[in-house]
Amino acid sequence: MKKVKIAMDFHTLHIFFFCEMFFLFGIIYLYFYKIFIYDKFQYLDTVKESLSFTIFLLTCTFLRIYPLYLVTLYISNDAFFVNSFIWNVQLFILIIVLGILLGSYDYFSNNKLPILDILPLILIGLFGLFLVLKSNNLIVLYFSIEIQSIALYILIASKKFSLYTMEASLKYFIFSISLTLILLLGIGLIYSELGTLDFIELNLIFVNTFEYSFITKIGIFFILFGLLLKLAIFPFHGWIADIYLGANLVSITFIAIVPKIVFIVVLIKLVFLISFLKFELTILLNVLGIISILIGTLIGLYESKILRLIAFSSMVNIGHILISISLYNIEGIVAGCYMMLIYSVLILGIFIILMSYRSYEGWELKFITNLVEMISSNKLMALTFALLMLSLAGIPPLAGFCGKFLFFTALLKQGEYLYAIILFISNVITAIYYSRTIRFIYFTSQKQNVNFKNLPISIVTSFCLSLIFFFNFLLFFFQAPLLLFLTNLILINFY
Repeated sequence: MKKVKIAMDFHTLHIFFFCEMFFLFGIIYLYFYKIFIYDKFQYLDTVKESLSFTIFLLTCTFLRIYPLYLVTLYISNDAFFVNSFIWNVQLFILIIVLGILLGSYDYFSNNKLPILDILPLILIGLFGLFLVLKSNNLIVLYFSIEIQSIALYILIASKKFSLYTMEASLKYFIFSISLTLILLLGIGLIYSELGTLDFIELNLIFVNTFEYSFITKIGIFFILFGLLLKLAIFPFHGWIADIYLGANLVSITFIAIVPKIVFIVVLIKLVFLISFLKFELTILLNVLGIISILIGTLIGLYESKILRLIAFSSMVNIGHILISISLYNIEGIVAGCYMMLIYSVLILGIFIILMSYRSYEGWELKFITNLVEMISSNKLMALTFALLMLSLAGIPPLAGFCGKFLFFTALLKQGEYLYAIILFISNVITAIYYSRTIRFIYFTSQKQNVNFKNLPISIVTSFCLSLIFFFNFLLFFFQAPLLLFLTNLILINFY
């Protein structure tokens, strides 16, 4: 990989903020369309026009930054910083969002959702999250988090006449206010003690200083807790299940994947920045990770609703990633990023299938027991859903097994045998509730529901699910190039 250092100036701004400028243009266009053109078209025409425009916009953004993925390009000033790791994370996020939009056409078309409200809010959320990724200053990080949080408040509340939606939005708002207070208090404590909020200056202070005040450590942990709240792990998981039930599926899919990717990356940056607290951080992340895994596993065993099951499943997966990061070695960081990549693709596939069933009246998959009808409605869809669940359980030769294998390899290499035993047992229990979905699909007698036959699937949805299906299978056999690329990327940018 090539290393290039560029100072921030007027001529490099278009490279640095290209994504954000495109997002702003898309937001303005969609709101202009809503105000001046919307009433002149039928709803289906509006769905086609707005989805096509947003997909085209994201594709252009992807193609613009794709040539930079192999270049370790450093552009920095007091507020923002970017390198090849950030470029690649942005590319992956754009692929995920494109998958969400392509898989949601039937869902938008048949559910009469306010698409001209949802799409701009997704772009605003992306705008804020991309700024979070590039933040080089704690106060800029705070304001960037607030931008994406405002978009997510409204996204969750987009089903205006649902009590579940209002409750979910209010809970997320309250938890986010807590994040704001904790984060601001931590930032204030850091500034009062060290006199700077710039990441590079903080890194120099931490590297060249051997003793730190108690207030500095408290400020760092407050900032850390503020970030962990966004990942919905213990003890900050109270909002996640209600949001999964209350919001529309497009918003849930976005919230379930994209912010988690971003805040995992920010957490990795923070862990490397405060490596002088390695002992305390290792204990904290291990304890929170293990408790999150146990809670997600035990509650998931008794869940009857599919969306709540997926919500607590996310706690289990994020718990594994936190433990990987806490190992403080290249194997752990690579395992954490690898698991996040696999989890994001698998969850995207599951939500596209759920959106396909909710695209038609009377076809909603709400409870796990509803899965008995899946085999009679669309056999290929049922097979894809079953394989995605088995992959989340870590069954070989599927993609999920690759992530779990890498995770346990990193644990054992670090000598964490007790953690490995505990987590192996919890993974066996987790596999039980994933296998419940398989039992209802293939091994439970079906009701003869004539309205639940021959689920129509659009070509675009079929294409997206086909790509995810083959990714789920082929990654097991061709993972070496991806692992090598990911390892080199992390070595160059963090070591």
